[in-house]
Amino acid sequence: TFDPLNQSNHDAMVVNQLIFENLVEIDGNGKRVPMLAKSWKISSDRMTYTFELRDDVVFQNGQPFTAEDVKYSYEYMLDPANKAFRRAYWVPISSVKTDGAHRVVFTMKHPYRPFMDFMTKYMAIFPAGSREKFNAEYFKSTPIDIGTGPAIFVKSQVNDFIELRRNPNYWRKGTPK
Repeated sequence: TFDPLNQSNHDAMVVNQLIFENLVEIDGNGKRVPMLAKSWKISSDRMTYTFELRDDVVFQNGQPFTAEDVKYSYEYMLDPANKAFRRAYWVPISSVKTDGAHRVVFTMKHPYRPFMDFMTKYMAIFPAGSREKFNAEYFKSTPIDIGTGPAIFVKSQVNDFIELRRNPNYWRKGTPK
């Protein structure tokens, strides 16, 4: 599956991370660095995480990336009715709130050490409303134009190939080459 909320296969996840992105990533030195977030603050009790988001990111469909997309993505993941495979990673989240177009605040139920690490690969941000607009099969098999990543999904054939194309509007200008 290409659905970032339901992946259990590492190889699919690697491809998926070309299509979808997260708030945080791991750099070449193994350090957590901003990705869709440009910075963050963590409260001293580790119960509140405030992310300042990039304002120069658009989804592959041209829709601007905002805090509402982050809130929507995490709330969708956390809703038990959606039966997300990766939901267990995120249940320590008590709430996700927006504070303007480019700030999102996570409040935790209790301190949760792996929170920032899990944000690097066990989640993805997708456009608000996209889960209602497209069915589950769309996210699983044809996630066209719903990511912010450097690669846009074109098509695939199970056990044969995956075709991606360069995102010409990728926020990291000049990449991919």
